[in-house]
Amino acid sequence: MIRLLFSFLLFVFFLPLPAYAVTKTPLKLHVWVTYMPVWLLEDFTRETGIPVHLTFFADNRDLTRKIREEGELLCFDIITPSAETVQELVSEGLLMPLSHEQIPNMKHLDAWFAGFEYDKGFRFSVPLFWGGLGIVIDKRVVPANVSARIVGYKDLWAPELKGKIMLPNDLRSLMSIMLLHLGYSVNDQDASHLEAAMSALEDLCPAVRDFSNVDQLEDLTKLNIAVGVAWANEVFTRDAPDSFFQFIFPKEGSRLWVDALAIPANTPNPEAAHAFINFVLRPQNLARLSETSGYAVASPKAIALLPASLSGNTVVYPREELRSRLEPELMLPSHSLDMIEKRWIKLKNRQ
Repeated sequence: MIRLLFSFLLFVFFLPLPAYAVTKTPLKLHVWVTYMPVWLLEDFTRETGIPVHLTFFADNRDLTRKIREEGELLCFDIITPSAETVQELVSEGLLMPLSHEQIPNMKHLDAWFAGFEYDKGFRFSVPLFWGGLGIVIDKRVVPANVSARIVGYKDLWAPELKGKIMLPNDLRSLMSIMLLHLGYSVNDQDASHLEAAMSALEDLCPAVRDFSNVDQLEDLTKLNIAVGVAWANEVFTRDAPDSFFQFIFPKEGSRLWVDALAIPANTPNPEAAHAFINFVLRPQNLARLSETSGYAVASPKAIALLPASLSGNTVVYPREELRSRLEPELMLPSHSLDMIEKRWIKLKNRQ
């Protein structure tokens, strides 16, 4: 008996472990702030033995610069680019094609996201968080007879709102708003339409009090903002008294934002990176991420695990008829983008 026990212990001791379980190399994550909470990273390390090193980027431009210009030095394993940045990085050969066999939890993802042009079929990325852009009305500031008339982006030009408007501090989002206002797609690439959209933005700017991407709720409540174009989850999953605010998905449609999980092409740890994505896509983990962050996730099975107060929130999780009016952004032509950015810099300098 003792000999058998000794043999068994030797067998267990020398049993080969999965490659990712014995790695000494930390998995390097470069992500948006707040996207990777401590509990998620600790659970992953506890389960796999893989240590995690976490750094943050300020915006998609900062991310692409690091991947493009400093990639050989930094060698990140996991990044969280937005949809149009996924498309940009893929076009430059800077993302690794995903091995779907190593990410079995992809089967839980909503097929709706697999049809988007920026990355059809989840070839290079999987959606982590998503949401819509819309109009938030502070009913303490806007008279009832005025708020009743606000149904879309065109109503931002109402004279009663002058000097009391908040817009996103993001040129691509602003161009989407103006293109939709003019009746075009957020991804319209016609040079004359982009010119018209930029002119519309210049026309609206004198009525704008603030440009904000961060702490939008704080800006809404402290700056006497009447109407803000804001990320739905930023407002309605924080400590905002719902009775004060009204959220509208504009009748013209809206921009859909998607932040994805992707693997840079030069990752030194592809197996561990795939293991991390599969771990995050576990429905229980996605549900907890959605509940603690307030962001929507792209897994119906995870959504089913959420409390009704969140899964039933039609601002964070818009219903099918509203989802059909949401459109993810794609890359704009570089020559048009250069022209728009130069005018945007001049415009901001005059604010």
